[in-house]
Amino acid sequence: MTTTKQFKPRRFVVRPITSRVKGAIFSILGERIEGKRILDLFAGLGSLGMEALSRGAEEAVFVEIDTGYAERIKDALQKYGFNHKGAVIKGDARRWVEILAGKGRQFEVVFLDPPYGSGLGREILRNKKFPALLSENALVILREFWREAEKEIPGSWEVKEKRKYGEMVITFITLP
Repeated sequence: MTTTKQFKPRRFVVRPITSRVKGAIFSILGERIEGKRILDLFAGLGSLGMEALSRGAEEAVFVEIDTGYAERIKDALQKYGFNHKGAVIKGDARRWVEILAGKGRQFEVVFLDPPYGSGLGREILRNKKFPALLSENALVILREFWREAEKEIPGSWEVKEKRKYGEMVITFITLP
């Protein structure tokens, strides 16, 4: 009698972004955040979108699959007085790319910060509907584990800048 192994999903590493790296990202972005619509995919605790709001972003939409993290983002929006500028969507970022694109939503800045080793950032970039979410001259900021970042960015994306911080790589991407 043969036995089959039960499938166990791989656990991906979730690493909060450090203050140093977050500061570097926003230093590069400069005033590009002020008055802009932000999409924070794989939001985690929402620190990138919250920072954008604190720097004058018009709106931030946070997409996070973990119920606990999504609730913490809602609490933070309330605590810091951004509840009128922020929306939290509890769900799979891949699915919500499709839904938001179908609704005609567009953003000037997209933070793409999936769990390390998941390949989900590259999957989003390959999604044919993802570009529909981007307004003209939009910028996508992708955070990845350095081994993932060694691979070429899929599709016709243009890499504007790439920075390495320890094991983390931040890539600034636009459509040509």
